[in-house]
Amino acid sequence: MNKAFLRLHNFQISESELTKLSLDQQATFALFCYAVSEVNCLQRLSLFSNDVDWEEPEIVAASGIQTCLLLRTISSKLFELRELLTFYGKYNKTKDADLLEFGRRAKKRFQISDAHEGFEVAKRMRHEATFHYQLKPTRTRILDVPDDAIRSLYMHETPGNQFFPYGEEAIFVSMLDEIANESDKSMVAGDVIKAWAEWTLEAIRAANDLFSDFFVSFVEPHTNGRKPKEASYWLDPSLVGTVGEYKTPVFVRQE
Repeated sequence: MNKAFLRLHNFQISESELTKLSLDQQATFALFCYAVSEVNCLQRLSLFSNDVDWEEPEIVAASGIQTCLLLRTISSKLFELRELLTFYGKYNKTKDADLLEFGRRAKKRFQISDAHEGFEVAKRMRHEATFHYQLKPTRTRILDVPDDAIRSLYMHETPGNQFFPYGEEAIFVSMLDEIANESDKSMVAGDVIKAWAEWTLEAIRAANDLFSDFFVSFVEPHTNGRKPKEASYWLDPSLVGTVGEYKTPVFVRQE
């Protein structure tokens, strides 16, 4: 049976080494690992998103719901990480002087992405279209849904195959149009998506830079100069997808 080759670099960290950090530093590191792993996972899935060029608009809609869900979730996870690393909000308060200094560096690093017009889009996506379902903004947005928008319900006996495009039109598409109309520039929904995507890419770069900064500042000093070790694996080919060759299915078939 054919196998797919994978090479990783494994930096081993022990429990005794992590306990040399303050409790708040350990908690920040755990949350940082959690968030960056989530973003990496979502990025991987988005690389295999199926951009359907199909005649039936409902099939295009089903694919779009899947792709846009991934993009919204990546963006919102990054927004949450930004708030954590700048120690913003009542649940992220700390008195650790070294962490507060790191927070100042994080705030400065995120200023690059925050200055981008896509930042406000990301914030609204997080507040109104990803982690919260709110009646107030939706009351006005449903009035702007085009007459020709798909309002039909598409049902199937297999779990995962059902989709209801009206929700995407009323919440996500209407929000894009709303943001475009509120802009002081001549923007359309496509411009909003572009700005949002650019913010997301810059925020990913910031997150990766800051993870390296945190590791070097807090963790590495306690690892006695240890270097990563190479780890090689021969895996089932189904575990390794080639970008451009593999696409995440939009529908499920059970034999």
